[in-house]
Amino acid sequence: MERIRELQPHATLIVGMANGPAGSTPLQEACQLVIKATAELNKQNSASAPTGAASRQVAVLYAGAPQYVEAVQHMLQGTATVTLVDPLVSPQHVGSTSIAIGGLYERDVIQHIPGYSRLHSWCSSAPVPTATSLSSLVRFLAQHYTMNVTAVDVGGANTTLMMAGEGGEFIPTVNCGVGVGPSLGTVLQQAGVQRVARWLPFDITEDELRQYVLNHMLHPHVVPTNQRDLQITHAFAREAINLTAENARTNSQQWLDADLILATGGVLAHAPKYGQAALVLLDALQPHGVTSLVLDRTMLITQLGAVATVAPIAAVQVNENDAVTHRLGTCVIPFGKLPQDEVALRVGIEYTSGRQVTVDVKSGSIEVIPLRTNEQALLSLFPAPTVDVGLGPGERARAAEEIDGGLVGLIIDARGRPLVLPDEAKERQNRLSLWMQAIGA
Repeated sequence: MERIRELQPHATLIVGMANGPAGSTPLQEACQLVIKATAELNKQNSASAPTGAASRQVAVLYAGAPQYVEAVQHMLQGTATVTLVDPLVSPQHVGSTSIAIGGLYERDVIQHIPGYSRLHSWCSSAPVPTATSLSSLVRFLAQHYTMNVTAVDVGGANTTLMMAGEGGEFIPTVNCGVGVGPSLGTVLQQAGVQRVARWLPFDITEDELRQYVLNHMLHPHVVPTNQRDLQITHAFAREAINLTAENARTNSQQWLDADLILATGGVLAHAPKYGQAALVLLDALQPHGVTSLVLDRTMLITQLGAVATVAPIAAVQVNENDAVTHRLGTCVIPFGKLPQDEVALRVGIEYTSGRQVTVDVKSGSIEVIPLRTNEQALLSLFPAPTVDVGLGPGERARAAEEIDGGLVGLIIDARGRPLVLPDEAKERQNRLSLWMQAIGA
């Protein structure tokens, strides 16, 4: 009850068993808690509310056995409006609940924004929050292409991480107040100076880093004008994604290994070099196996979900031809026990022209093999006995289909997972510089 008093929630989610007896006592206890909390909140608000104002009804989402929804509605009659959503079989299957919460957010928050009614009058459908639009697109891509899709949006005030699986799994995370604009101070506060500074290939004092944050918070729209400021900005972007990913792992029992990573947000979209954006994603998300990196430089990805509600065919065409044209490339990330200073992976490339290339990649390094946009090649992987590329330690892999190239090329990230940076400052900075040079950052 004390927690409910502090939060003053707009909605309550009651989760029950998907099938079978839900148990009358737990449901009754949950409903009684809602009734008591609503009564107390209305009592607290009555002093400031105008005389004769109606008591507020809380919205209740019931994700449980459908046969008990009438009982829940009866118990909460006059206190709450009850909406039935699909049962939460697992923490990953939250699509129906997410959509319902999005509807409540629009009704209780978005519609009260000044100018909303006028904006709505210009549109054939209701305006859609950015996170809702992005989540719709990610789920569509996962189902349409039968793959695991991860989308990351690093904004000035928020960082969003959406993961959708080919089996219907959906893990949405919106980290409010964590961004690389006015919210830069929150990133520094939550991550700490050491975590931010570890990504910089040069020495920096705590005072200098804090001064940079204060200046950026006062002037969030000022873009970096030199390499040093750019690298500091990208270090904060890494930690904003890291913090959001940590929240996702905390709130979910499963982590989806991405087959496709979509990246958007000004700090990534406006990176001067494509390799810089690719390295930020690899450092922060640390994917495993084989994945494709796509950068949305046109800033269209977050809009396509909304477009799809009125013109789905147009949304698909834009997605396949415009917003995803900035393909950074295919990434191969071996994991497991990588032999120190030895060859971790031998990569065989057979281009469509018939040319063949073999590259040995040492552990702890990044290698970029030329494979440009509109180029394709067959890929063969020969890992060391203790190294895994997704099929098990030491198991060789050959792509059944040709892989796509990109603006960076075929990226082999053999730095290991999890990525461990050297403790000694000079060694760490030298290693960072080598990785940046290798990927063109």
